[in-house]
Amino acid sequence: MQFHLLARPRHWWVSLIELALVAALFFGLLTAAVALLSATGDDADVLELLSLALVLPAPFLAAWLTRRNPNALLSVEYRIRWPIVGRAALVAVPLYGLLAGIMFFSAEAVVTAHTIALACVYLLIIPFQAAMEELVFRAALPQIVGTWVRSPWGAYGAAIPPFVFLHVYNWIGLTDIFVFAICAAYLTWRTGGIEAATVLHAAGNLQIYLLIPFFPDDLTVTTDLDWGSVAFTIALTVIATALIARVVTRSRAVSNVYRVG
Repeated sequence: MQFHLLARPRHWWVSLIELALVAALFFGLLTAAVALLSATGDDADVLELLSLALVLPAPFLAAWLTRRNPNALLSVEYRIRWPIVGRAALVAVPLYGLLAGIMFFSAEAVVTAHTIALACVYLLIIPFQAAMEELVFRAALPQIVGTWVRSPWGAYGAAIPPFVFLHVYNWIGLTDIFVFAICAAYLTWRTGGIEAATVLHAAGNLQIYLLIPFFPDDLTVTTDLDWGSVAFTIALTVIATALIARVVTRSRAVSNVYRVG
């Protein structure tokens, strides 16, 4: 059974209810988290990422409330396949880590107890933030749409526009998000689960956010991106996706359970 079809068979209206629940829980939990965390007055970037991470239960709750197995959101094996996580990390971590290292040592970093602590906070939060977004946009939504449309193009494609337009960038930046969404959807479809896409997502975000504390005057999270930086990011995403897909799908973790083609 392909990953996007795991919610079958069910009545069409049950899927509609789950879709409404995912949306309500997503925005409800996000609003509550933002309101709660804003009262602390901490770093805005940390608060944004932590708020997103706290929304992680939303797709699981929506699936449970509509009486289907929430673990189907993880993979075709209804669990996290750690060998796939490991193999994807063996590709993504060195690739993005090398880039981060080059950027770190090419300029004068501000290394203090505070900046190290802030980097550690990002290191802890971002994997959960990435997992939440993959659970919603590469698992829950494609599986819901997959009860109405059998084609993976339709199921995964339907989740791309909301993922892209929930990011606040100029149109150049949204192009980068669009390409990433396609790559993450491909990895999810190709491997039968969200593990590889989550690793790619987390590695890409960590490469950016781990540097920000050490270069407070030079690096900021901006919504106005230019083609130079975006073209490089897109190329890196495509290369990382191709390498992860090759490494992961050659492993027994996928070949003995699920393989397309």
